[in-house]
Formats: sequence, C-alpha cells, structure tokens
Amino acid sequence: MFAYDVKKSEIYIYDVIGPSEWGMVGAMDVIDALKKMDGNRVSVRINTPGGSVDEGIPMFNAMQRHEGGVDTYVDGIAASLGSYLMLAGVNRYISRNAMIMVHNPMTIAFGNAVELRKKADVLDKYLERMLPDYAAKTGKSADELRTLMEAESWFVGQEIIDHGFAMSMEDRDADEPMMKGLKTVAAKSIAAGTSPKALFEKRVKAIQQSIDPRPKLTAAKMASKLMKTEQI
Repeated sequence: MFAYDVKKSEIYIYDVIGPSEWGMVGAMDVIDALKKMDGNRVSVRINTPGGSVDEGIPMFNAMQRHEGGVDTYVDGIAASLGSYLMLAGVNRYISRNAMIMVHNPMTIAFGNAVELRKKADVLDKYLERMLPDYAAKTGKSADELRTLMEAESWFVGQEIIDHGFAMSMEDRDADEPMMKGLKTVAAKSIAAGTSPKALFEKRVKAIQQSIDPRPKLTAAKMASKLMKTEQI
C-alpha cells in the first residue's frame, strides 16, 4: 500500500519498492506526493520488505532534497532496501517493536560463467552506490557495514538505535504526556529541595493507575495540584 495525507504531511510506504505499474511503490509515487506537501516538513512512515534499488535510490534522493525536510519512521519493518530508505530522514525514529535488516544486493541471473561473473561485478557496484550513505548516517565504517551486510544482519528495537540506523524511539513509545508533565514538575521540586524523591515515585505510580476525566487539565497542572494537597 502507498498512501499520503497532505493535511498531516505524512507519506506511507507500506509495500514492496518497485515499478508502480507492477503494483509496487515506485519512485514517482513518492516524488509526486512530496510535491503536494508545499514544502512542509514531511513524515515518511515505512513498513517494507525492500525491493528495487533502482526505484529506491530516486526515492531516497527526493526525500533528501525535499525543501521542508523529511523525518522517517519505521512502523514495522525496514528490510533490505527499506533500511536504506529510512536513512533519508533528517530525524529517524522507530517503534519499540520495529525491525530492520541489511544485506548485500541480490538478483536473479541466468547465463554462462562469464555472464554470471559479470552480474556479480554489477551487484558489487550496486552496493557501492548505497554504502557511502549507510556510512554517513550510521557512523560505521565501510568495512563494518560490509561485514554486517555479508552476514545478513537483523536488528530489533533498541538495537537499531545502538547500531546508528535510527536516532530514537517514536514519542508515543516514550512517556505519555501526563507522565512527562509529572516528571518535569517532580524533578524541579526535588532539585529545589522542597520534596523528597519518594514524592516523585509515588506520583508516577498514582498517574499510571488513574484516568483523568478532565481533558483540559494539563499534566503539569495536575501534578502541581496533587503536590499542593499532599502532606510531605
């Protein structure tokens, strides 16, 4: 599936990368969608097993040169060429249960020994097209990346960040807004010496176990109110 939402400035690459006339997500699908974003910052959400390098590289370049910039999110899997596409983001995020895979370029070939050796040489050239971007974005050396790709390496969650492919977990996988507000207020209170650390831990537990029916009450206000009414 390929889809985009102009109002939200989101693009969804949820399929194999390849010629659109074959029912896959093609380079022009992404390029045309980016043109409709009016130069706004765009979120590209990825869930793909990979596909054609010849379609993927133009996608990568289009995302890189988009005027408003692009952030990439791995919602499910970014395997093979998908792991290259995710690197196009200015900021690169993953869900905690995301997975990526890197390996050497592959093809299906038919022919005699001379022709097959020639095909292998061409595959090496395809790797060289992408290797500089992998190195620049992950901070790994070309030799380190070759080793990972030759082994067909899979990474899940935090491993993806540890290996430099992503920068952080998506916000929704971090603290909930109410928790963020509570932690901020409690941390400041502790730093000022007006509240023991136990208050922080108690309020964290209280928020986790409660549902605030007052949507207009922000997390910070709620935490402040709770601390004012509590005997320390």
